[in-house]
Formats: sequence, structure tokens, C-alpha cells
Amino acid sequence: MHLGLGDVTPATADKNCRAPFSWAAGNGRGGVVKMLLGREEVAPGTEDKNGRTPFSWAAGRGHIRVVEMLLEQEEVTPDTPDKLGQRPLLWAVFSAVRGPRRARRGDCQEPGIGRDGKT
Repeated sequence: MHLGLGDVTPATADKNCRAPFSWAAGNGRGGVVKMLLGREEVAPGTEDKNGRTPFSWAAGRGHIRVVEMLLEQEEVTPDTPDKLGQRPLLWAVFSAVRGPRRARRGDCQEPGIGRDGKT
């Protein structure tokens, strides 16, 4: 795991303002989420550039175990809307309708938005 390297921390965000914790939550990596929740530099309620939180990503991809872990955290507000005004419950409904999907490298597309950014 790269988090052991000196220049990589759980709070190091990528170009989308998503930290390793957000990626772990959104990809259903319960063990990693549990480990990172024990680190003081991890902020479970941090939003990415689109206003989505780790909770929103986990709910939107149908990762119930991770959602349950995050709901136990005081910093997590389960009804926080993203910059489009969408709440985690809506993302969870999208997930239930389309079924769980496996994350692919570079897959950050929102439902209904094509690769060209148009609906």
C-alpha cells in the first residue's frame, strides 16, 4: 500500500479533490475504509470538486457495508447535496436501478452524463 510512503497520506487528494479515503469508500473497500478511519488526518466528510463525499460515493455504488461504517462517524452528514443538488439517497437509487458496478480506472462519470460532458 502506497500510504506507507512519506509523501503519500490518506489526505493527499488527486486532481478531482478525491483522497484515498474517498476512493476506498466509493469502491467498497471496507477494510481500507476501516483502517483509514483510525487515522487522524482522514476527514470522512470531505467533499470532492463536485461536492460529493465518500458517503455519497459509497451509497451511489451500492456499498452497504461501507455506508453503515460511515454512518457511525460524527463527521458524516448523510443528506449533504453535491454541487448539482443531488443527495446520496438519489445516488443510491441510481445504483439500485442500474445495479452495482465495478469501478474502472478513470471512471468518474456521473449517471446520465456522457464522456463528452453532455446528457
